[in-house]
Formats: sequence, C-alpha cells, structure tokens
Amino acid sequence: MNPILSIAAYKFLPLSGLKERRTQLLALCKSWNLKGSIVLSPEGINLFVAGEAEQVDRLLAELRSWPGLEDLQPKISGSEQQPFRRMLVRVKQEIIAFGVEGINPAQRTSPKLPPRELERWLDEGRPITLLDTRNDYEVKLGTFKGSLAIGIEHFRDFPEALVKLPPELKERPVVIFCTGGIRCEKAGPLMERSGFKNVSQLEGGILKYFEECGGAHYQGECFVFDQRTGLDPCLQQAQWVQCFNCRTPLSSADQQHENYQAGNSCPYCFKSPAEQMAVIITRRNQEVGRLILPLPGSQPLDHFRPLHIPAACDGLRLLDALCRVIPHISADSWAERCAQGLLLDAEDQPSSVDKVVRADGGVVRGRCVDRGQQTGTAAHA
Repeated sequence: MNPILSIAAYKFLPLSGLKERRTQLLALCKSWNLKGSIVLSPEGINLFVAGEAEQVDRLLAELRSWPGLEDLQPKISGSEQQPFRRMLVRVKQEIIAFGVEGINPAQRTSPKLPPRELERWLDEGRPITLLDTRNDYEVKLGTFKGSLAIGIEHFRDFPEALVKLPPELKERPVVIFCTGGIRCEKAGPLMERSGFKNVSQLEGGILKYFEECGGAHYQGECFVFDQRTGLDPCLQQAQWVQCFNCRTPLSSADQQHENYQAGNSCPYCFKSPAEQMAVIITRRNQEVGRLILPLPGSQPLDHFRPLHIPAACDGLRLLDALCRVIPHISADSWAERCAQGLLLDAEDQPSSVDKVVRADGGVVRGRCVDRGQQTGTAAHA
C-alpha cells in the first residue's frame, strides 16, 4: 500500500471572497500536514495535493461544503513518498493561464468524450485526430499513439500555435486531451471559435483514461507536475526525473549520461565551458547593441518651446503674431507647419493660423526642433 494519497481536481465556477478562502484553506492544510498547491480565482479552483488518506478526505469534505463544489471528483494516485515540498494556496486571475478574453468554461465547454468511448473509437480505428494540448516536454514522456502535438512550451502559447495547424483539420473530428482535462476546457471553445467544426475533449484527461482503460493505445508515461515527474498507466511513479534547467523529463539512461548534473543541466541542455562563454558573449553583445543602437542623440525628437504673446500682438491672428515675434521665418513656412499640426495651443491641440491670440497668458506651443535644417528659432511657435 502507498502511504501517500495524491489528488488532482479542478472546477470552473464563480468564486468570491478569495483572500478569506485562501487564509482558511492554508491554515487547514497545514494543520492536516498536507502539501501541494491550490489555486483560487474568480473562475474556479485547481488543486494538486498529497498527504495521508484521512487528511486528504478532510480536505475534500471541506471543499465539498462550498456551494457549487458538492460534486468535486478528484483523480487519485498513490506514492511511497510525499511528492510535494510545501503547501501553497494562491489567488490568481485564472486557474490555468490562457489570457484569451471571452472563454468561460463555467458556462460552456466542448463536448466531453468518456475514456471508455475514446478507447472504443481507437479500437474501431475511427478516422479521428488526437491533438495533444500539452507542452513539448510533457509530450516527450508519453502520449497517445499517432497523436498530433500542438508544439508549445507553455499553454499560454496555445492560441498562437492553433493558427499554424493544417486548415483541413477544421473539417475533421478532433479529440483534444491533456493531463487532467483542465487545459482542454479552454482549448476546446477557442478551437470552435476559430472554425473547428467537430471538437471533443477527453473527459478527465490522461489520468482518468489510465484509471479506466490502462495503457491501451498510449505509449510511455504521463508527465505530472510534482517530484514524481511521471506516472505509468497503472498510476504508479515511473523512473523519471525532470531537468532543473530545461524541464526535460530524464530517463534512467539520461541520468547516467556524463553531461547530467543534478540541479544544473542534462544531456539536452548541457553546454561546454566554451559554449557557455559564447552564450554569455552573445547576450552581452545584444545588450550593448540595445543600449547604443541608435546612438543617444542620433534620432530627432520633438521638443516643445512656449511662445508668450506680447501685448502688441493681442487680438491678432496666430500667423500675423508669429511673423511679428519671429520675423525671419516666412509666413508660408509658418502656414505649412501649422497645416502639419506642428503648432499646438495651450490645451495641446493643433492650432489654426487664423486663431485669434491674446496677450493675457495665452501660450502657443510648437513641435519641430533639431530636424535637419529646421533648427534654432525655427522651433518657436
């Protein structure tokens, strides 16, 4: 028997009083010696928590006492050791970062496909496209046979990657999947908005599929975001670790490689001292280039200079006043600059040459200094 029970669950629903809920949950979890993470947001809750079975049940009872969470059903797995280092309860804008307006899984999601039904479809050889919405380093650990990876490093990159998919997929049946289902809750509606006509999401994700169907049609393990790194189709910890630097899952063979340095690098991101120096030099050159290109002072900038109207020009048109105050600039030149919007009134609005100016504190401001031959008093307006 595994002494540590791990649960993963989420639900999209409107939540309020998040700061108070955070304080309450954190205190309860610590008193029950639970570890993991819980994310609260106005759109719902997402949690990965582990501990002794009795204490985990206490947490579930607490959460199910909240209005709307009575039917919260977690995905459960076991381990011999605590897979988390500490207990975190955080308040965020989204329980899964996406950054797309108008996607509200609490109101609508794509149709859910039960794991058993997907297994049956695959047994029958139905012409469907399996789309893996997870990050590339997760896909490396394992995925459904013949599936198509979206090709992203972070889920927030999904919208940009979506537009690069073959257009013909919009007409085909597509089944999307992720670890536990939460990412598909947002990916599916976005795909439908983008013109995909037949999108389904694997209910409960890979972990629920493992629970009900084992490893049928799946190759490898499933990446999980804790110290276990990966679970096999029996929901047991696989022999993988994750690179501290590049987050790539590492097999036993990878961990025996000469370039594997625990907590530092792995065979996939290791760089020799010469390569590391080359990277440092490149970064420094880029930073120097950012600071000196363009050279300070080499680009023309707008500069504003006020013009106070003398008493002798009170009541004159702006053009006449300018010709009196700065007589070496022709009337045609002032008219042209005024037409270009380079003369502003006291409210920073473009001024007309026919505007009547007053000497009682009225100020006309102008743009146009240090632009080639237009220098010196030509900047006054």
